[in-house]
Amino acid sequence: MVLFIGVPWLLGVLGIRPTIKVLAFTSLTEIVFLIGAALVIMAKVHTPHPWTPLEIGVTGYKGVAMGMIFAITSFIGVGSHAPLGEEAKGVRTQRGRLIGKAALVSLALVGAVLTRSAYALTVGWGPAQMGAFATADAPGVTVFLHDLGPVGAVALVVLAVNSAFTDCLALLTSSARVLYAIGRDQLLGTHFGIVNGCHAPAEAVTALASLAAAAGIAAGLWLGPVNAFDVITTAVLFGLATAHTLMNVSLMRLYAHEHGGVRHVLQHFVLPVAATALFWWVLYESVWPISSPLSWSLAVWFSVLAGALVCIWRIGGRLDYVDGHRLGVSG
Repeated sequence: MVLFIGVPWLLGVLGIRPTIKVLAFTSLTEIVFLIGAALVIMAKVHTPHPWTPLEIGVTGYKGVAMGMIFAITSFIGVGSHAPLGEEAKGVRTQRGRLIGKAALVSLALVGAVLTRSAYALTVGWGPAQMGAFATADAPGVTVFLHDLGPVGAVALVVLAVNSAFTDCLALLTSSARVLYAIGRDQLLGTHFGIVNGCHAPAEAVTALASLAAAAGIAAGLWLGPVNAFDVITTAVLFGLATAHTLMNVSLMRLYAHEHGGVRHVLQHFVLPVAATALFWWVLYESVWPISSPLSWSLAVWFSVLAGALVCIWRIGGRLDYVDGHRLGVSG
């Protein structure tokens, strides 16, 4: 609790600079270690057929396509550049190109590390035995223990904890900026739109950290730690799919309204609809059929969604057309 909520909260109220420095250092450390470990594993295995793991194989293109679709969740969080973009220098003069560059660089780094690590784990485990890889308890730790020894295995576990910490820090940082923007636009609690002496939205950071701690403790006492983790993370996936659906719909709607119709059918209609459908299909295939206690994630999702709808309805009722259209809640 202290590591995953307390430390991110402290960094959040200290401002964006120490937060970004910690994120950059821990993330780069993880990237360097994973790439270096992958190179060592590949060198030790020295497979006589290096291209075998890259072959389509018996499963064919369908298996590759399914893997690409279900890997969507591996890239969750790349949208954090948008809420953090307001604090980037020169972003207005470059018309948002800085945010786009940041997104491309982060995607390239994540893709390079995941691809190289996946290849190393495949050759380290053995391409012919990959059927047992998915059913193993900790296949990554097993490969690292075999090829890098206890130090490598322990380092992998430590970096896995580090990865969870950076996820919490990045999510709290970006979510607090969203809540700050909502407060700044006087849509919900104007105190959320106030910054402290470090130019950080301390009220928003504290509120979200407190909510996370309360929800985690309450769910843990009710369902137990393991079931609580499964229920909350599944509810978050439902919320993530909902958020992406709303963003895709708003992209189509706002562009059509501002430009008098959809001019680029592929970019502003076909791709958003396809992305939305793929997201919900992946979620359905991942959790269905759903049973207790995981079914409680649906109740959590519906409760939060209903509360958000009521909040939007109340806010929209007190805005005139111009302000409602500017803020995207009416018109």
